[in-house]
Amino acid sequence: MTYQAKILRLDDNIEEEIDLQIKDVKITCFIATCPYSIKVGLYYPVQLSIWSLDGYNLIEIKNNTGQSINRLGNTFAYSITGKLCNGNLVSKGLVFEDNILKKEFAYLEGKMISIKVDRINVEFEH
Repeated sequence: MTYQAKILRLDDNIEEEIDLQIKDVKITCFIATCPYSIKVGLYYPVQLSIWSLDGYNLIEIKNNTGQSINRLGNTFAYSITGKLCNGNLVSKGLVFEDNILKKEFAYLEGKMISIKVDRINVEFEH
């Protein structure tokens, strides 16, 4: 899904680190693709995906836990709680696309899950 994201911050030391605001959600992402120059304060079309180095650490949530997107420390890692819809993770109005969720966790379709990811990737569209 494509969003209009406002760039809040570009990191001076790690060129792939970026702070974005999409709707009411502020997140720190890893720039996976950016085919053009970008500037703080402007809006750009982006897509989000999740990435985990050592496989997926997720659990089904049985209670009425609310959706959340929480950064883990000062890293790219996040704990995301949301609903699995059409093989994508939906939380706080954002859709995180992921092929592994579609293939390996289809049995959790429509369920609330919590997952820890190493980073949220952002791809800037042409």
